[in-house]
Amino acid sequence: MDQHEVHHGGAGGTNDLGGIQGKFLSEYFPDSVRYDKEVEFLRLTQGGKSITEYAMKFKHLNRFYTLPLDKEWRCHKFENDLRGDIRLMVAPLSIKDFAALVEKARVTKKMKNEVKGQCLPQHQRIGGPSRSKLRHEERKEPYDRPHH
Repeated sequence: MDQHEVHHGGAGGTNDLGGIQGKFLSEYFPDSVRYDKEVEFLRLTQGGKSITEYAMKFKHLNRFYTLPLDKEWRCHKFENDLRGDIRLMVAPLSIKDFAALVEKARVTKKMKNEVKGQCLPQHQRIGGPSRSKLRHEERKEPYDRPHH
């Protein structure tokens, strides 16, 4: 595909099969629903969703977006709305292919979880304070008078 080729909504490629998708959307989705879905797409973020759930929702809502979309903008939108920890690791890669970007985000999240799992035992403290404990008989009360 030419780098300047434009994608008009939809989850897949640039061909709308002669406007079939547009006809389908206009026949089965009233304008108000399409508008609401478009707004939902523009506001979509990963939030508490897994990468897979976010990607599926993104692709579903993408088809309601009415303005021309190029591959780069689509990837940029998806990337910018990932959770910050994943976005920080994926953004420098400048991936321009949607499927590759989703896969890289999944792998990054998996690796992050693995590293986090390896670090946990070192940071967890087992047991209580390190001071020695006196037996009950050896403890002194703070204001005991000495015996004469």
